Formats: sequence, structure tokens, C-alpha cells
Amino acid sequence: MMGSHTSALALAQGKNLETVAVHGSALAEDKSNLRRFNVVLTELAATPSQAFLHGPAETIVGSDLALALGWSDVTLAWLTGSDRSLLGVVVLANRSAALTHDDESLLQALAARL
Repeated sequence: MMGSHTSALALAQGKNLETVAVHGSALAEDKSNLRRFNVVLTELAATPSQAFLHGPAETIVGSDLALALGWSDVTLAWLTGSDRSLLGVVVLANRSAALTHDDESLLQALAARL
């Protein structure tokens, strides 16, 4: 998706985020890293700064998890309901490129469709 080598979808389960789908990574089979990833997403969701976030993986998910997952960069697109409650997050990793205006528009449209 959008040039990423890895993508994931995590859905809100109460105040926690739980990864329900992964493409292009063995993350789903690695229960230890999956738990760590869910914890990081939950922590980030507690104070989402904007509709989406893109940057170096070590800055966003932490250097240990970024190294374990083999991720160089990460994009997070927060999915919210009409009442602004958190529904989940789309995760794109290893895009190796900055977000273009078209990428930003697509992420905003995706989030707005929920």
C-alpha cells in the first residue's frame, strides 16, 4: 500500500490497540514483538498529535522494536469514528520516501470514510 513493504491494521479494543492484520512481515507470527508493537501503538494513541504521523521507525516505535522488525520508517494513520473516538490505525512501514501531497490526501480520505 502506497509503496510500503509492510502494512498492518490495528483496531481499538477499549483503550488498547490490537493488530488484526499484517502484510509483508512475520510480525503476526512473532508474538513477543507483536505484543511490544501493540503496547507502542496503544501508548502513541493515548496522545495522537495529528491524523497521521510519518518518520524514522526508531523515533516512532523505538530503536529496539524498529531493529527487531527491520523497519527504517513508519507511517501511522489514525482512524476515528464520527464521534472522534479512536477506531484503529493503519501502519505502513519501509516506504523509504516522504509523504507526498497525494499520499496525505489518500490517508485523509481513508480516515474520513469511517
